[in-house]
Amino acid sequence: MSKRRRADDEGRRSMRSHGRRHYLYIVVDDWTKGYSIYKVDVADFDGESGADLDSQASRLPEPPVFRPEFPHDCSSRFAAIGGRIVAMRYNQEENAAPVLLYDTATGGLALGPRTPAQVRYVSHLVSACGRLYIMGASGVYKGGDHFEVLAADEKGVWVWNAVPMAPFTISQAYYDGEVDAWVGLHRDSAEPGTVCSCDVVSAGDDEGLPAPAWKLAKEKMVCEETERTKTVTLTRMGRGKFCLVEHRSRKGVPTDVLDSRYLFYATTFKLRYDKNGGLRATACRTRSYSVPRQANGLNWWVFGI
Repeated sequence: MSKRRRADDEGRRSMRSHGRRHYLYIVVDDWTKGYSIYKVDVADFDGESGADLDSQASRLPEPPVFRPEFPHDCSSRFAAIGGRIVAMRYNQEENAAPVLLYDTATGGLALGPRTPAQVRYVSHLVSACGRLYIMGASGVYKGGDHFEVLAADEKGVWVWNAVPMAPFTISQAYYDGEVDAWVGLHRDSAEPGTVCSCDVVSAGDDEGLPAPAWKLAKEKMVCEETERTKTVTLTRMGRGKFCLVEHRSRKGVPTDVLDSRYLFYATTFKLRYDKNGGLRATACRTRSYSVPRQANGLNWWVFGI
């Protein structure tokens, strides 16, 4: 057995023996009547980051852990709170949406408090400290233990106690204690999927505070052929590990062709500072997945639970 394989095996055993394991949950509209929720073990990732793994793409683990029957349109929303995946379904009558909670630990289902119709139009749902924060118009809804609203200005920027704007989309921002910074995907980078960190700032009432200092990771974890990259998202896996998931087209398929299959490239990594203070992505491991397309559009979410 090679040294690298032995090291990988030892790392996996160590991860399994220390604390709760985290899995990647992928929600995707891959059947005609709704969505499937797949549970992916990131400990099995063994590909090199940046490698072409199209020919090695496997199906997402079967069977799905749950298949909600929701329409393939913007009326369906998904989020995660703690160990539960939240599914919301809005109708055309502008009524409050029923909420279905899927418990990833037990497989149990429960009904949550209905969310108001306005929530379907907000741009981001953000989970933090066991609560789901809804980025939308101030005063839309405030619902005790489950849902709260943060204010957003006319430009859609998250405004909360005059905290300076971070250099990434707030829906994909996570705190990493290893680098003592917020981590996300840089929103203005010319290359999609660029990982960014920025200093933690305290909430306060002072206006005009300078933007926090930020750094870009030197490693690129998405396709070098940027035209193949459709969308990229980031989720936290726990214990300082992140997972970047890229939806990309197959190599050789023209961008104007509706492909019958699409690919997910999932890459796990940790962040460290090098001796010069630069941000580096380390311990990168990748795996590719192929999922048949059952709808003209593509709706998908990922959660590290």
